[in-house]
Amino acid sequence: MERAIRELVDGHASLVIPLQVTLMMIERRRRSAITYPRPPFNYHAFDGVDEMVALHFSAEEINLLMECLGLPDFIAIPRIRPVPSSFALRVCLSRLSHPRSYGQMAQEFHVSPSTISKLVNGILDRIVEKLGVLLYDHFPLVVRERVPRYRDAMIECGCPVGCWSVLDCTARRIRAPSHHFYPAGFYDGHHHYHAIKFLTLIAPDGLFLFSSHWNEGSIADAEVLRRCGLHDVLGAWEIPQQCRVLADSAFASDRFVEPIPRQLEVEALELGNLQMQMASLRVVVEHSYQMLFQDFPILDDPKWLSIGKSDLNRLWFACLGLSNYKTIVRGGNRISDYFRDRGSQFGPPALDQYLD
Repeated sequence: MERAIRELVDGHASLVIPLQVTLMMIERRRRSAITYPRPPFNYHAFDGVDEMVALHFSAEEINLLMECLGLPDFIAIPRIRPVPSSFALRVCLSRLSHPRSYGQMAQEFHVSPSTISKLVNGILDRIVEKLGVLLYDHFPLVVRERVPRYRDAMIECGCPVGCWSVLDCTARRIRAPSHHFYPAGFYDGHHHYHAIKFLTLIAPDGLFLFSSHWNEGSIADAEVLRRCGLHDVLGAWEIPQQCRVLADSAFASDRFVEPIPRQLEVEALELGNLQMQMASLRVVVEHSYQMLFQDFPILDDPKWLSIGKSDLNRLWFACLGLSNYKTIVRGGNRISDYFRDRGSQFGPPALDQYLD
């Protein structure tokens, strides 16, 4: 049929554009007619697989996570039979731990790419609703009750008196956005690539307590702090005035933030001792980010971080929520171990207390 159409076009210039549109419609229908093998899902894709390697979660942790998320036994997807929630959760974790395109996952699980997309996005929405929301909206009561203990743990490690958590800003490299839709502002002159920034608050027990939404990579860390609304959050928590978060010297001192002093403000010997303590603490904080990106490599590959094509805030909060879940279930991480080695005798709260 295509050959007959092309022969008809020869010598009739006025028919070129309409018939080109016809050929495009034929090709589109041909692609939409592609059938995928049955059964609808390859439910044996995870049989015999080491889940700690493939998903970075054990089978027990996945089962407990299903209970925390309140997932039903089956998830309904339009025009396809219901999918077991345990399998759907594993598909989503597989996407986060070993990122690949929906087309590649479709070949692996024997369904269409759109079905994989609906399944993954549905699970991500549920994770943000149950776990990610605790990082920016419904803050756990147990965290507010633990502020005095956080403060004591940081004092034991040589931090300035009154500091109870660590404030840090991390940049994530992204695909270069289109300047037609997004003006210049994502280019990070310090790292020399296009990036977005997230500001996080990290506690001595290893939990992420707060996170901002993404900001353009060219914005200074102090401006990110001003925009993210952390001061309003800490004010709503009714944090005592003598308790402040520890930050680097790029931030300004105020009621809630205590930046590390500059050399001109303190004696050289005192500054040297303080900087040694803070340097070791910041190394541990950076290691915590590395562990986050090792558990969820999708956050560490700009191929999957594209402004306007994916909901980066949802992806970020889902991964942070899963990271907190893993820290609680496993009884700590590198940050909590750092404070335990220096005399602190407490770890993350119980899971039911955190989710209350």
